[in-house]
Amino acid sequence: MQFSFVQVVRLLIATGHDVHVVTSAPEFVFTTEIKSPNLHIRKVLLDYGSVQDDALKDDLVLNGNGTTKIV
Repeated sequence: MQFSFVQVVRLLIATGHDVHVVTSAPEFVFTTEIKSPNLHIRKVLLDYGSVQDDALKDDLVLNGNGTTKIV
């Protein structure tokens, strides 16, 4: 049996847990299906993307700048 992340959150809340979701996904992904004061969502940038000149070379300076945005 497979569960989506939203289903797992719903089950945890149904069993009385406070659930804190840290995500870059839009809030409505959770709030349209789950209406609960036990659901807490914090938006973060989790993937800034990779800056590359080509498939083999990363731009380390620009990638480093992206990393500092999420740390």
